[in-house]
Amino acid sequence: MAPNSLAHAAVGYDRCPDGYYCMFSGLDGTGDMIKLLTNTPDLAAFDMNDRAKSDWNRTPSTIYLWSETGYSGCTGVTSAGPTGKGNLFPAYQGFFSSVQFDGPGGPNSVASHSRQLGFIREGSPDGPLDRSASIPPSRQRECQA
Repeated sequence: MAPNSLAHAAVGYDRCPDGYYCMFSGLDGTGDMIKLLTNTPDLAAFDMNDRAKSDWNRTPSTIYLWSETGYSGCTGVTSAGPTGKGNLFPAYQGFFSSVQFDGPGGPNSVASHSRQLGFIREGSPDGPLDRSASIPPSRQRECQA
């Protein structure tokens, strides 16, 4: 008789495979998850447009999150490495519409005018870059100085 063993399904952030960039619709890696290996000009194709609340960058790339489809509007950075995992700042939860690996000037770059939001995750090494005052309560996609 074979010994019994319990298999546990991965939960939370642990669902994100090594080598992928993952976005979650809930905080702390909960909710729906998508995993990406390449640029994604419209997150609506994965039902994640304006829904991400947390993410994990398990790639060697710097990830640029854009407020608009087609890599336009405001952009925030998700670094590779140990700081590339966590909840997005509240002002940026449910805010992003496209994902670009290695960002402007990278191997798959698209020319765009943007407003850099900086680090967009709670607990980033440089501390929070709070630009919530530049994002109107109506969540209009405009970046102001």
